[in-house]
Amino acid sequence: QIKRCLGPCCLPVDAALYQQHLREATMLLEGKSQQLARQLEDDMRRAAEELRFEDAARLRDKIRAIERTQERQQMVSHWGEDQDVFGLYREGGFIEAQVLFVRQGKLTGNQAYSFEDFELPDEEVLEALLTQFYQGDRYVPDEILVPIEMEDHDVRADYLSERKGKRIDILRPQRGDKVRLIEMAAENAAQSFRERQDSERKHERMSEELQRKLHLRNAPKRIECFDISNIQGRLAVGSMVTFDEGEPDKSRYRRFRIKTVSGADDFRMMYEVLKRRFTRAKAEASYPDLLVVDGGKGQLNVALEVLRELEINEIDAVGLAKMRVERDPQAAEITHSEERVFLPGRKNPVILKRNSTALFLLQRVRDEAHRFAI
Repeated sequence: QIKRCLGPCCLPVDAALYQQHLREATMLLEGKSQQLARQLEDDMRRAAEELRFEDAARLRDKIRAIERTQERQQMVSHWGEDQDVFGLYREGGFIEAQVLFVRQGKLTGNQAYSFEDFELPDEEVLEALLTQFYQGDRYVPDEILVPIEMEDHDVRADYLSERKGKRIDILRPQRGDKVRLIEMAAENAAQSFRERQDSERKHERMSEELQRKLHLRNAPKRIECFDISNIQGRLAVGSMVTFDEGEPDKSRYRRFRIKTVSGADDFRMMYEVLKRRFTRAKAEASYPDLLVVDGGKGQLNVALEVLRELEINEIDAVGLAKMRVERDPQAAEITHSEERVFLPGRKNPVILKRNSTALFLLQRVRDEAHRFAI
């Protein structure tokens, strides 16, 4: 109704018009923005000649948006070529690869890949990367620039040419602008490698802070957090989210339909979810380093009871209670208490400072579990 969506889900759009929009989106993503702008200019003029001024105005706005996008892209080639540029950086067995996408002479994007414990030479790493990279329906450009010579250079070029339906070149440039593109890809790979290393060191510091402040047996690498959500006792669901080295591992997320509890009883629901989860974990001998439950001492005691029943002793468990509104009717402003972390065998919770990196990680995990449950 407000002209912001074609409405394909309720099918009011003409199929031909929808396909046209898809083609335009594909052209933009492939970097063919100049060609797309020329097509839209032709359509705009035709609409104006036919007195369809609203359509012409919409096309004019599209063209301006495309031009603004072009202005932000970096020109790297004067010849308007389509190229994929590969760069490698390695330290021992740790390798970072970077691919720059140049479309019509403009740098439109990049993609990074990392490999660990690779003892293969650079040539074999690059050959394996190219094989994987051009599988499926991936767009094949006119030129592929690589930093080293490959034994199967000619065979690979012939195969990709046949797939594209026109001649493509795989080049190891020796001088000029193409060498500078290879150098740019290598610099990007080095920068990406350093950022990844910094991120890993940051997580190590965060885990060590968690271990120290919460008196854990180990610095937690893998954390599982559980939350229960329901609507006045109905439609209850339990959620489990997993963070591995400080980042969400969504392949390990799980939802649990509550089967044995009716009514709003968070403790019994938490018991059911944890019992089902860790019965399976024990059978698979695969445990997290830290179990976090959303809630206070009561929820933590439920978690500890489940671990005792299943005779699982190698997991640390904590409860993270949300901030509370401080009850002070004389106060001019509403204030909140600090987040509280409840630990086994300890009466009073640990209060982590608001700027604590350990608290930040626990909050991220807890908030993600709550979001997933909702």
